[in-house]
Amino acid sequence: MKIGNVTFDCADPDRMATFWAAALGYQKQTWTDDLRRELTAAGLTDDDLAGRGLAEDPTGQGPRLFFQRVSEGRFGEPRTAIGRRSRGGRSGRHQ
Repeated sequence: MKIGNVTFDCADPDRMATFWAAALGYQKQTWTDDLRRELTAAGLTDDDLAGRGLAEDPTGQGPRLFFQRVSEGRFGEPRTAIGRRSRGGRSGRHQ
């Protein structure tokens, strides 16, 4: 089993995606048509995507990093979610 996605709550998803992509050698992604279809099929809306950022390992080995906007500060609870995948690689590559 591998970690497929790690999602972080933050105030500025675009800025966080830019920073972590550079720090980890990932590529900051945009919502390509294929990825937008995949995410909207999973229940997200275009408004949801406007408040999110994405950084992805160009080798496909590391997890995708999703950053989602939250307006309130929260203390005491983790603001990160980890998604797992049971098979190697990703179902599709998004550039």
